[in-house]
Amino acid sequence: MKAKKVYTGGTKDAGHSAVIDDEGYLWFTGCDRWQQLGLGSSLNGASGYTWKRLWQESFQRNDFILDFMKIKSGKGSHDTDASTLIRDAAIGGDHTLVLASNQRHVYSFGKGAEGQLGISTKPFVSSIALAKELSLKKSDGMKIGAVCAIRHCSFTLDEEGSIIKKSGKCRLDTDLYKNAVRDCKENAEMNGLLSKQDANNQ
Repeated sequence: MKAKKVYTGGTKDAGHSAVIDDEGYLWFTGCDRWQQLGLGSSLNGASGYTWKRLWQESFQRNDFILDFMKIKSGKGSHDTDASTLIRDAAIGGDHTLVLASNQRHVYSFGKGAEGQLGISTKPFVSSIALAKELSLKKSDGMKIGAVCAIRHCSFTLDEEGSIIKKSGKCRLDTDLYKNAVRDCKENAEMNGLLSKQDANNQ
């Protein structure tokens, strides 16, 4: 595995990390107590999730996410290259976001009681699902440049680095969240997801 993009987050006692490799696959390691590594099929739901371990000490490739995204996009599970599916990811306190390459669909999994998964029912825990409250429709006439997460908050940025939508317990007026927004913009710019000139002018 050769890492192309690297993501870290969570708390001191429950952090997790993700890597998108050069072939487009998503890998996870760290705490999985709230299913934030997504290592279970969405067909089983949260109650059917099987934990291999509460902590993963090495990176595990997550094919469940890719399979779910292929089904949601109307493509067969074997006829789509992984590198064409995922644009970005974000690591929150106990949840994870994944942005599809169509720049409209956001997927989420993990802890969601504060609404951070962008799912209207606010499940306490969820396997991978389409985050409708963070996603866009074609008719919206815009694209998501990057996804961001911190603690119990999730938000999306447009291609110029402005916040489009947010979900969860977001206190964006505090220094903690202001710094998180700044860091997310800088990381997205470094990964080539935002316009450098516009992002620097934010």
